[in-house]
Amino acid sequence: MLAVTAVLEEGWHLYSVDQKPGGPKPTRITVAADSPQVADGPFKPDTPPHSRTVDDVPSWKGLVVEEHSSRITWRAPLKANSDGKATAVHGTVSLQLCRDNACIPPETIAFTAKPAVPPAAVGSGSLKAIPPAAHAPERAHATIEAAFGPSRPGMDGKRLWPLVVRLVPEPDWHLYAPASKDASEVGAGKPTIVSLPLSAAARVTKLTTLTAAVAADKKLAAVNAVDGPVAIEVLLEPGTDGAAKGSLEAIVGFQTCTNST
Repeated sequence: MLAVTAVLEEGWHLYSVDQKPGGPKPTRITVAADSPQVADGPFKPDTPPHSRTVDDVPSWKGLVVEEHSSRITWRAPLKANSDGKATAVHGTVSLQLCRDNACIPPETIAFTAKPAVPPAAVGSGSLKAIPPAAHAPERAHATIEAAFGPSRPGMDGKRLWPLVVRLVPEPDWHLYAPASKDASEVGAGKPTIVSLPLSAAARVTKLTTLTAAVAADKKLAAVNAVDGPVAIEVLLEPGTDGAAKGSLEAIVGFQTCTNST
């Protein structure tokens, strides 16, 4: 799965991938032909666009426009590309930004996808490929990514599954350091936590913080803030063959803040 996210400044909007012709430029996401994986279906937004009928622009009067503002993520499934020579999935996003009654010229922005699992999570062995997942909760100012790394040997000959949960804050926002409990001292931010309810499919054997850089700002560091993403590895031991075919649920708790709010 490939997720492409746009974060817009207040007052600006862009247009949906399904915007009809005759008005503003629709958003187009293209995966380069030499990528190791290419799109196996259309890009779809996590949230539907806002539709309105234009009555304040003479040349577009009566046209229905579909707009996205603030933050929007589009996703598309991927498939292997035997002709791909590039080392990473990459492509372009073509879009047009507008505000009020003014628009800037259409532009095309290049991107290179980052893997959902950081290199530190990779172990030995193999695991049936499970597509990574990503979710951007409304007003959370962060994206949650989750993916399995290759399995590794455990006790009694069992294979262990490393599940990596990664939180990526929006620009100018920060998270707080991981902890084993959600309690925090007065004045400190809420810690980042990951919890998996009891399941017959697998049991948790270990949780490890992979990424959590202490904030460079001393005042923020004093309240346990971190700079950049937070990544936590959950090491799982599968249940019986039958139960292991079930699903897993994870609860992720976190707080995002800026320097002023």
